[in-house]
Amino acid sequence: MQFTSVRRKLLQLKADIRFKDGKRRLYHCKSRSMPKALQEASLFVESIMRETGEQVYWKLDGEEHFRLGPHVGEQKLKSRVKRFANWFFDLED
Repeated sequence: MQFTSVRRKLLQLKADIRFKDGKRRLYHCKSRSMPKALQEASLFVESIMRETGEQVYWKLDGEEHFRLGPHVGEQKLKSRVKRFANWFFDLED
């Protein structure tokens, strides 16, 4: 039993949330998949922003860039294809 709980903790994604004054807070997501963890973390960030009244920036484990605010943008197939074509063929708009 203990091994599974330790293993479950290791596989969880964490959201690193930072405030303007430099404070950090870690949120352990319950879901293990990236899309579900993004939604879960964005809801948590939204509730923090509502309670504190200030902007926060955050990122999940494995991401390079921080997000500002709770909104998570979904990439559509058209934008992915366009970005790939621009990268592969070096096209201009």
